[in-house]
Amino acid sequence: MTTDPRLTLSGSEPRSTLARIGAFELDMTSAELRRAGRLVALTGQPMRVLILLVERAGTIVSRDELRQEIWGETHVDFEAGLSTCINQIRTALGDRAAAPMFIETLPRRGYRFVAPVEWLSDATPQAATVADVAPARGPRGKSRLSMAVVLASLAVALVSIAVAAWSIKKTPARAAMPLMVLPVIVDPVRSDLEPVSRTLNDALIGALATEAGDRARLVSPLVTKQLVDTSWEKIQQAGIEYVVLVTLRTVGGDRFIGEQVLVHVKLIGRDGLVTWTSDRVMTIDELERGPLPLADALSKSLMRQIANQRAG
Repeated sequence: MTTDPRLTLSGSEPRSTLARIGAFELDMTSAELRRAGRLVALTGQPMRVLILLVERAGTIVSRDELRQEIWGETHVDFEAGLSTCINQIRTALGDRAAAPMFIETLPRRGYRFVAPVEWLSDATPQAATVADVAPARGPRGKSRLSMAVVLASLAVALVSIAVAAWSIKKTPARAAMPLMVLPVIVDPVRSDLEPVSRTLNDALIGALATEAGDRARLVSPLVTKQLVDTSWEKIQQAGIEYVVLVTLRTVGGDRFIGEQVLVHVKLIGRDGLVTWTSDRVMTIDELERGPLPLADALSKSLMRQIANQRAG
């Protein structure tokens, strides 16, 4: 049985099904998170966890409550699953566990949504009827003339709508572009960067999904792992149009372990050829403190390059 994401733990309807959270809007009816009108990649269990936390904003939601509400009695690795959900939510919101703006972790107790939540009215205004737009009844002749004008205007509007709908139907929609982000590769001599590389990888996937909107379809990490473990031919057969590869390298080569890291980015086309590269040097401290801003900047550069290449 699927739980309606709009329901609270008590089973009652929330004050509204549309909530504004800073720059984000959360639609609990469609289970969609948007930022500036663009859909943010967050679905499934992470979305249900976010909805539950937002509904209980300002209060502690225990780990046991989350397990009962989201996972029920299914026998899964709940602890790992919940941690993954929280990490994906934080990536989508651009949040940090060390300095939370949205989700606060209370060790051994649970989580609390700390950002202000504004509940918006989701009532849809009714369409105007002929009675709404018709003038007040006057002399009989004027009333008939006014009604004729109203009906003529409605007829013109209906014809315009029909023509627009026909034009849209005749114009084929461009399919969303399959885009895959490979796991970030770390220089063997900098194994200490493995944790930040995983954070950067998740953040880049989330930032690209937000930046691309309807223009691209991000391949899930699980499918990416399955494809990477096979061959490039399998990636081509899967219809992947672009592949993104990020490498963290030691500045100066393997023999120099300094305090700076080279962030090397490659954009690879479906033919296996590199279509664009970018390099930037960051200190270890900058990288560890700012994987989210880095992911946001990279996503903008990547989508700009992809748009230019597809237009050409």
